[in-house]
Amino acid sequence: MFSVKDNLRINALLFSLQNELVTADAQLIPLQSKIKLLLKNNETKFIVSFPSYKFGDLTTAAIPATDSLFQHALTNRPDAKIAQTFVLLQNHNLIYQKALAKADINMGTEFDQRSSYAPNYVGLAITFPLNIFNRHQGNITAAKIVVKQQHAITDETNARIKNDIITVSGKFIFYQGVNNRRQLDFSRQYDTLFASMLKSYEQRQMGLLEFIDFMDATKTIN
Repeated sequence: MFSVKDNLRINALLFSLQNELVTADAQLIPLQSKIKLLLKNNETKFIVSFPSYKFGDLTTAAIPATDSLFQHALTNRPDAKIAQTFVLLQNHNLIYQKALAKADINMGTEFDQRSSYAPNYVGLAITFPLNIFNRHQGNITAAKIVVKQQHAITDETNARIKNDIITVSGKFIFYQGVNNRRQLDFSRQYDTLFASMLKSYEQRQMGLLEFIDFMDATKTIN
């Protein structure tokens, strides 16, 4: 039999573990949403991950140079590709507006059965408008401004992408320093110790309260 105090400790541990489980599940919801968006998956089923990487290798892994990652991002990131596409679109629009400023030569034939000049008159008509006053300059100027604006937007997008790369690379290097080899070895030793303690409890070589004390003492290690 457990005392009231010990019973409260057990219930408190159970409540704490349940809260941690709820928190972990809540954190998975937005992550699952992002993964499904990237995979274009509209199913409601939970996507289970099966990581195959070796954590120990990550502590000494080298990441590519920032410029290399930046070029890779420009090729693959949707926001970069959209910005580049809009620049091309506005450049084509500028070329089109400039083309409209040039006069078009129109040619055609004419036929008049009862012409005052000669019966069954057949002639060649050529028209060539003279753009003296209206050379489409307003639309050309507007198109140039839009091109400059789109270049500025693209530069801002590229700067944001490069900043994201620098930030993520810095985090990776930071966590490499935190999760070094010595801490990794300690973590493995802890896993071995935890498995041994759990086995002892399952074989009733250790009491429940003693196992709870071990859990509380080592809870923050992982």
